[in-house]
Formats: sequence, C-alpha cells, structure tokens
Amino acid sequence: MFELSIFQLIILALSTLLIGIGKGGLPGTGMIAIPLAAIAFGGKISTGIILPLLIFADVYAIIHYRKYLNKKYLFSVLPWALLGVLLAVYVGDILNEKQFMCTIAGVIIVGIGLIIMKDYKLIALDVSGNKFMAISLGLAGGFASMIGNAAGPIMGLYLLAMGSKKNEFVGTGAWFFFTVNLFKVPMHVFLWETITLDTFLYALWLLPLLLVGVYIGILLTKKLREDMFKMFVYSTSIISALIILIKQII
Repeated sequence: MFELSIFQLIILALSTLLIGIGKGGLPGTGMIAIPLAAIAFGGKISTGIILPLLIFADVYAIIHYRKYLNKKYLFSVLPWALLGVLLAVYVGDILNEKQFMCTIAGVIIVGIGLIIMKDYKLIALDVSGNKFMAISLGLAGGFASMIGNAAGPIMGLYLLAMGSKKNEFVGTGAWFFFTVNLFKVPMHVFLWETITLDTFLYALWLLPLLLVGVYIGILLTKKLREDMFKMFVYSTSIISALIILIKQII
C-alpha cells in the first residue's frame, strides 16, 4: 500500500465519516468529502479511494431503507443515468469539464429555487409525469457521477421535485447510487485505472469508520422532521453546488 501523510490520513478519515453520514440518511454531507479528498490526494487517486467507500456505504443504506424503495422513480431515471456514465467515459476527454460542472451547479441552484417557490406556492410546478426532466437529470447525474462523483445533488433535486418523503428519498437514492456506482467500477479499473489494489485495501481498512458514519446518519435522520429534512437537503444541495463552482475556479 502507498504511504499516506498525517494530513492525508485525517482527511481520509473525515471524508469516510461524512460519506457514511450521508448514506445513513443525510444526503449532501458526502458531497463535502469529495473535494476534500481531491485536495488531499489529487483528483485521479481520490476517485479510486472514494468510489469503493461509496459502494460499501450504499450497501448499508439499501439494507436499512429496503422498505422505502420507489421503483417507479428509480426506473424512470436509472437507465438515463447509466447512459450518462457511458457518455462520460467516451466523451469526457473531449468536453470542457469546467463548463459542464459549472452548468451542473447552476442547474442545482435554479432547480432548488424552483422547488422552494413551489413549496411556498409562489409558482405552480407539476413534474410528476415530466419525462424530459427524468431524462435530462438522469443523463446529467450519470455524467456528473462518472466525472466527479457529483450526482448526489442532482438525484436529490429529482426526488425532491417528485415529492419524496425522507425515508423514500434515502431508500430510492441508495438503490440509484449503488447501481450507478457498481456500473462505474469496470471503467475505473480497466479504462481510467483509478481503482487499484492499494485504493481498495484502504477502503476495506476504513469500513469500521464508514459504518460508524452510517449509524450516525441513521440516528440523525430519525430525529429530523420532514420539513427539517427537506430544508437540510436544500441547504446541503446548494452548498454542494457552491463547492463545485469554487472547485472549478481555484
């Protein structure tokens, strides 16, 4: 295994805990871990370390929230997300990543703004049968997931727009991310070579801390009322979008 500095170990431990909390039911906290890991390890190596952790955490989440899967919402967006992953693999080197990620951040901020206005009845917004939204957010989510593990706020935007309550939000999201992340593994191993034996062993070593994070996330989610949960998702989604923007600027 490659050696890590004290700083890298601290960042890795913090990132693992945040990922666990996010997968335990507080979406958005895991997004904070992604730029932290990129700063500590560099973009390429960080994705190889983070992806196995995300998959392990997804397994915990789908087991705990297995009763709350909304298959209709999942299968409306999942095929397009998988297509988005493939698009990222084959055209990711051609497209300008900075422009794409800034666009994603803008979509998240505008989307959250529209949903908030809908909640306060400032506008009439019915997206329950909107296939275009499922297709566009699915493609964007898959692409963003492959490029920078940044699909969280996009899927959150979709589920909020569909009116998902917190348990359904987490349960459906868990299956979505587990499937997409698992789909990405062969491409990270064989095409991009970002997952190695070393990065996988570090992920295994961090499993206990990851489980602690998941448990904390589950406990905190139980204590949050639906309105507080929704406000938490709004806040972390906007923060995640701002992190994406700042990351592209610096």
